[in-house]
Amino acid sequence: SLSLSLFLSLCLALSLPLSLLYPHRFQISATSFTQVNTEGAELLYELVRFFVTSDQVNTADAGREKYLLDVCCGTGTIGLSMAASVDRVIGVDIVSSAVEDANRNAAANGIQNALFICNPAEVELPLINDRLGLNAHVSAVVDPPRSGLHPTTIKALRACTGINKLVYVSCNQNSLVNDAAALCRAPSKHMKGVPFVPRLAVGIDLFPHTELCEAIMVFDRNPSFEARHTLPPAPAVPLEVPEWFAGLMQSHPQPQNKGEGEQEKEAEEAQPMDATAAPTPGVAVESTPEESLPGRAT
Repeated sequence: SLSLSLFLSLCLALSLPLSLLYPHRFQISATSFTQVNTEGAELLYELVRFFVTSDQVNTADAGREKYLLDVCCGTGTIGLSMAASVDRVIGVDIVSSAVEDANRNAAANGIQNALFICNPAEVELPLINDRLGLNAHVSAVVDPPRSGLHPTTIKALRACTGINKLVYVSCNQNSLVNDAAALCRAPSKHMKGVPFVPRLAVGIDLFPHTELCEAIMVFDRNPSFEARHTLPPAPAVPLEVPEWFAGLMQSHPQPQNKGEGEQEKEAEEAQPMDATAAPTPGVAVESTPEESLPGRAT
């Protein structure tokens, strides 16, 4: 509404912070995006931080600077929330007002290792990749709009050889599925670069009582991809889940997959039997089609 726009413009003119994500305060202009569910956003950003930093204790990465590329950074909430966990944060976005907010928020929170750039990701990522080289441990976080990542951005992410891990934050699972397929597909004339492999996915309910859900999907780079266009299984790297998150998972137990023996037993019990007819020894009995079993859609 007009009154809300006037209020937001007044807050921007007076440099008033409009959002508090513990322990940071963020100023958000009228044309910039931010998560309105602040408690849910804090949980979301804590999970993103954990997934990005979970394997940074590897001895192979000892002594290497840790960089975070915040793609589609907006007002910098994700990058600034993780600035204390990495050596350097570089954010990229095409909305100039959001980038101005991000740099202003970094200064207001006393964060000196973050820089936000207004430029298309497909233009800026190759420049960043050339500057960092192979002497840095680089992770990327993308938080695109509902339409998902632009194809040129996906190509730039695949071509950015320094990125070892990609954390995708999505508010639209349909876009996530399409982008994941493009990120993980085999190299071709139109989609070059070493593909990623999905590692895990987590849903965060930022929109209670609606059908919408925020999702986090973690991708690792596939360094052993071969020319025959086959994807080897992802490396079995143990991932220690933090205690607070393990408690959430235990309070919502997931159904266990049943073995083949249990499935066959249930299928036999579910088949209708004719109580008046006894099976004739040596005569094969035709099994009931699966679609006609109780509980099956016909």
